Amino acid sequence: KFLYSVKCNNNRNVIRSVFNQGLGADAASLNEVLMASECNLTKNDIYYSAPGKSLKDITNSLDKSIIIAESLNEIILIDKIAQKRQEVIEIGIRLNPDFTFYSDEGQPSKFGIDEDQAIDFIKSRQCKNIKVCGIHVHLKSQELNPSVLKRYYEKMIDLARSFIKLCGDLKFINMGSGMGIQYSKDNNPLNMKELAASVKSKLLEFRSEYPDTLLIIEVGRYVVGECGMYVTKVLD
Repeated sequence: KFLYSVKCNNNRNVIRSVFNQGLGADAASLNEVLMASECNLTKNDIYYSAPGKSLKDITNSLDKSIIIAESLNEIILIDKIAQKRQEVIEIGIRLNPDFTFYSDEGQPSKFGIDEDQAIDFIKSRQCKNIKVCGIHVHLKSQELNPSVLKRYYEKMIDLARSFIKLCGDLKFINMGSGMGIQYSKDNNPLNMKELAASVKSKLLEFRSEYPDTLLIIEVGRYVVGECGMYVTKVLD
């Protein structure tokens, strides 16, 4: 499954055109969740990931999107809402994994919960009204080297297996973005055929093990970045 970042354009005609191609929504604000919902996307097609969600953001998006929790405190807040509603709420969690695009060692990030902290928190079973149904990682955008993306996807599959063992079956694995486009003649365009061939066996192996787990990639830049022109006036 592929997601499109709603924030790329607030023109509803453009958004409707993109969503009519079958893409889901990567929303980074409550308004983006509502815009995607207005375009007839279902809750399972809208993934809401943004640091610092307010109580209003959460309560007004719970029934319209899959919320991706960005911190332990956010998980606790959603759990309190779930207790008041007397239900179990399914969420995703954004992870800051113990790896990067270029290294097998992690680094500090403003996005997501550190992998070891997330593992300890889930094992503690502190939030009884929360079910983790997916994981999300976003480390980098605009990568043009297929071998780098191949290695990243392989590490994501390994991460997914470890969290499936921890949480039980997951509904989705969101690998974030990464696929770049050619901004100048000095850039070699991403060789998609090479990338597809290099990861095919690994993805098919995962699919055979977990046929009900959706694999998601955020492809907004790659899909729409070369489909038109953005015109503005230079002031300075």
